[in-house]
Amino acid sequence: MFRQGFTLLELLIVLVLVGLMSGLTLPRFSGSLTSIQAKSAVNKVAAMLRHARNQAVSSQTAQLVLFDFSGSRVISCPPEAFPQAGIKSVDAWLADAGKDVRSYQLPENVRIQPDEAQEKNDTSAMMKMVFFPSGNCTGGKIIFTGKQGRFYRVSVDFITAIVEIQ
Repeated sequence: MFRQGFTLLELLIVLVLVGLMSGLTLPRFSGSLTSIQAKSAVNKVAAMLRHARNQAVSSQTAQLVLFDFSGSRVISCPPEAFPQAGIKSVDAWLADAGKDVRSYQLPENVRIQPDEAQEKNDTSAMMKMVFFPSGNCTGGKIIFTGKQGRFYRVSVDFITAIVEIQ
């Protein structure tokens, strides 16, 4: 007698094998997702820096970019929008800030920090980068670190204000 179909035991074995294979491959995809988020955040900040330079040149007014290390965010604004006395609470300042202030909150698995050379001289939780109407800027390097330890360095040349991702 010729039988068609599969037995219940054969189906269960196949389901167990598929479950084991997916259990082994899914963690690899979640790791690549955080890497993609980190790279996306770096590209977004690089675009903000380029926009600040273009805005400074086209409007003939300086533009300020703030890196808030403790709050993991990047803020772009004209210098007059930034209080000269400093900020006690970045959140309160952003809530009161006008439309000229743009803020980007980094994903929670991405952290920013100053480059080691700048870290020795600056102990504050913020770093300022000013883009001037002439097309140059104060320059600097920022390091973005993802959850897996992968890091990206964003460098801004102080003469040409060209933004590079390394």
